[in-house]
Amino acid sequence: MPDTVSAEQSALRPQTFTSWSSSPLPGETPWWARPWGVALIVALWAVIHAAISVGLETAINVDDSIESYLVQSFEVSYVPRNPPLFDWLLYAIQRVTGPGQLSFAILRYGLLFLCAMLVYRLARRAISDPRLQALAVFSLSALWVVGYHGHRILTHSNTMIVAIAGTMLTLAALSKSRSTPLYVGLGLWIAAGVLSKFGFVAFFVAVMLASLLEGSFRRVLFDRRIGLTLVVAAVPIALYALALVLLRQNVFTATADVVGSDPTASWTKVLDTFAS
Repeated sequence: MPDTVSAEQSALRPQTFTSWSSSPLPGETPWWARPWGVALIVALWAVIHAAISVGLETAINVDDSIESYLVQSFEVSYVPRNPPLFDWLLYAIQRVTGPGQLSFAILRYGLLFLCAMLVYRLARRAISDPRLQALAVFSLSALWVVGYHGHRILTHSNTMIVAIAGTMLTLAALSKSRSTPLYVGLGLWIAAGVLSKFGFVAFFVAVMLASLLEGSFRRVLFDRRIGLTLVVAAVPIALYALALVLLRQNVFTATADVVGSDPTASWTKVLDTFAS
């Protein structure tokens, strides 16, 4: 028998199932995997959960009540163990809505929606199949920290994950096309991350080390415009650090007291706690 078949015979064969590894044509993309479909699904997810939070919960949780108490006035720094970006946003919202569930629902689900959209933009750069791009976003809700704690107790962490997503998206954009506005944007995301939660520093160090191992990202870091990124990030961070000094707020002592109360708390206690 011949090893090949004619075009006529081939045309008569039934079409095989299209695998997930091949990208569908634009007209074949399901609605839920199109940009408007992804945005709609995430928006509905956020609105439904916000409505449940406002309409069915009888009281705000402990962390939210503490935050609501703190933001009765505007401060440069509220508590030393957490940077103030989340508090500033909550302060602005409560000037309009007043204290209570609504202000936290607006901020919490607004941040989660923004994070999801940034992740979607990043997925569209990294993944060719639009269905997998959409699933990369939807799968965020399967992460314990987002799908459970994100609804209940997270405050500053929600602003941090937005900054992480924004930083990764900007780095990915710079790896394809380096421009001054993107370097400025990267600096703003870094500043937002540090002012959101100090845990962002661990992510920043990790992503910088990883970038050194990949050529396109390494070129981003070795471009002279990275100095502009550092300046843009350093200004607000330095002002916040100065405020901590003037207010006599010790970040390391406050963090050590949370992870393990000790009158001799110091930065070594913090490191020892996370290393153990």
